[in-house]
Amino acid sequence: MTAAESAPRTTPDGERVNILHYWDILKRGKFLMAGMTLGCAALGAGAAFVIEPVYESTVTMISADRGDSNLGIGGNLQGLANLAQIDLSSITGGGKVKQEALAILKSRGFVSRFIRQRNLMTVLFDREAFAAKEPEKIPTLQDAYEKFSKSILNVDEDIVGNTIKLKIYWKDPAAGANWANSLVAEINSHMRQDTIRETRKSIAYLERVLPNTEIIQVQQAIYKLIQAQIHKSMLAETREDYAFKVIDPAVPADSDRFVRPRRVLIILLATVSGFLIAGFSAVWRDYIRRVNAAPANETVHAVSLDR
Repeated sequence: MTAAESAPRTTPDGERVNILHYWDILKRGKFLMAGMTLGCAALGAGAAFVIEPVYESTVTMISADRGDSNLGIGGNLQGLANLAQIDLSSITGGGKVKQEALAILKSRGFVSRFIRQRNLMTVLFDREAFAAKEPEKIPTLQDAYEKFSKSILNVDEDIVGNTIKLKIYWKDPAAGANWANSLVAEINSHMRQDTIRETRKSIAYLERVLPNTEIIQVQQAIYKLIQAQIHKSMLAETREDYAFKVIDPAVPADSDRFVRPRRVLIILLATVSGFLIAGFSAVWRDYIRRVNAAPANETVHAVSLDR
């Protein structure tokens, strides 16, 4: 190192800083540095291996194709509805099945019903939590919904690839895979039953309108709409993957394939933190030593490192 590099440097407030003095402080405190760094690394490693692993279970699916072209009447459905002066959106539901299914999948009612039907309250929360003396501290279904929707359930939609991934993060890989597959089955069943119920209402409505119509063309249009609703109902009753078609179901992850905690990162951060804390401690200890050793009429600054 040259003399220019080792010479004291002047800070904006006029105080001088000698980099070599800092290095000398760290060398003198090498045992403190090593001990604290290793201690923090050991604590980080202990925490990383004590934290219970969390596993990811993923169901990959696509939206089931249920467009108007599948209703057996080509692209004339809208024209027939206009001829019969009937609001098509009230009959077909607007064709937004995927968006509706995704919204229901994340809704409070659907998730809460899933938790209640499978008795997941005591699974999501420690059993001791239900023995609390204060009633307001006992977990409620609202608490279970918030925990499940924020920390456990995640739904990602890939617009480009037209795929949807439902993910469950849970400490039991078998239970997580079961929940993921069951959620998809539940939303498909829910959408199927809802469609069957809506088509029956639509058919009943069209059958009420038909006797009041004398124009042959309008009657034929209504018959076509009834036919479309019957076809739609048949699809709902026979197709299990009604809203979402599963491409890759969830399977339990291997015991060593967890997503949290990230043990290497935790240990690395703990080690770096220990080194920084040890370095600060060594510099602070040297500063306190110099303050105590200085004459009473002198002032020692934290950054003044003249020797």
